[in-house]
Amino acid sequence: MGMIRSTIIAASFALGASAASATTVTLQQQSASDVFAGGGAANVRVQLDSTTYNANAGGFRVTDGTNDFIAWCLDLVNNLSLPSVYSVTSTPFSNTTGTFSASVQHNLQRLFNTSYRDLDLDDNVQSAGFQLALWEIVYEGDPNLTLNSGDLRWVGGNSDARTAANTFLNNLDGPETEEWVLTFFESGKDKYGNQISQNLVKVAPIPLPAAVWMLGGGIVLMGAVARRRRKAESA
Repeated sequence: MGMIRSTIIAASFALGASAASATTVTLQQQSASDVFAGGGAANVRVQLDSTTYNANAGGFRVTDGTNDFIAWCLDLVNNLSLPSVYSVTSTPFSNTTGTFSASVQHNLQRLFNTSYRDLDLDDNVQSAGFQLALWEIVYEGDPNLTLNSGDLRWVGGNSDARTAANTFLNNLDGPETEEWVLTFFESGKDKYGNQISQNLVKVAPIPLPAAVWMLGGGIVLMGAVARRRRKAESA
């Protein structure tokens, strides 16, 4: 079953990425006054090389006009500007901040698969900590992923968020609790070639295919028939 599920997941992801590569969407805030819409966020200061960034970190509550969802920033060096037109891409982010390496994409996937299911998105520390962990994966050149040192490091703000981020990063090699499909949103550029907004990512749980549910239903039905047969034989 595991091999069949993995094959289906890989095929679905490949087809989805291919179809989505030419798609554009306009993203905007769910709440005009608060991009977090009252959800979890905390102030943090991080240093990337010699530049310090002061950020309110957490999951953005955005909408594409049809669906509301949580989007996460994968782009520390640009400002968020919504509403904005984005391209849905399977090669993040080759036209703006630079293509992610295979190890970065692998670690991003692992972060969601190991920690996202149980993440409390309304908790300031957990939401900010998860955002910090995402930035660490994207920007850290050292394979030892920690907010305590390296190319990207925490230098101020909510220290509990740093602790949470390090916990998420330490769990990257742990057991996966759920599998997720990652959708990457790449910002457009203005007429001068400047990036308009931050690059983002959202996720959705991978649903079991209908065939698996049908198989499960068939097994249950077979069990019920077998029980009735045993009762009839013992009567």
